[in-house]
Amino acid sequence: MRQAMKKWIEDLTVAIRREYNVTTPVDFDALVKFLGGEIKNAGSGGDPEAAIIKTGENSFCIVIREDKPENRKRFSKAHELGHLFVHMGFQLDEDLWKSMPIGATYPRFGNSEEEREAHYFAAALLMPKNEFLSKCNEETNVAQECDLQAVAEYFEVSYDAALNRGKDLGVFSW
Repeated sequence: MRQAMKKWIEDLTVAIRREYNVTTPVDFDALVKFLGGEIKNAGSGGDPEAAIIKTGENSFCIVIREDKPENRKRFSKAHELGHLFVHMGFQLDEDLWKSMPIGATYPRFGNSEEEREAHYFAAALLMPKNEFLSKCNEETNVAQECDLQAVAEYFEVSYDAALNRGKDLGVFSW
């Protein structure tokens, strides 16, 4: 993913958090409802793990499997919001949003550029750059080792999600 796209996504998630008064940890039920959407459970098993569907002129639905850990479901919800804003143009690009037919769906699977962008959006929304760096600094001991598990717990994400965010931000090289 290009650096310009990463910066745009970082700026977008900062604006979304500010505009909708999003705090850490993100309350997805409240955020999605405020945006005019809903979250539905899709049962267990099968693919995709999650999807976002345009359900009306100003509405959407995130469908998510129930059989994943809570921190994974949180990341999936954030990932789907990435598709909503970045790829479907919700509240950002009226022409793009209007061009999406009712029922247009972005399922979560694969490794396309759009999936990587939605993943980056999810990480930035859940773990804002400045807050993440501050928390890493706070959780660093005298041996200069960050307690990444404590960082992950603070943001209510998996250890791997926190590690990947730290790598993306240049905090960790391992």
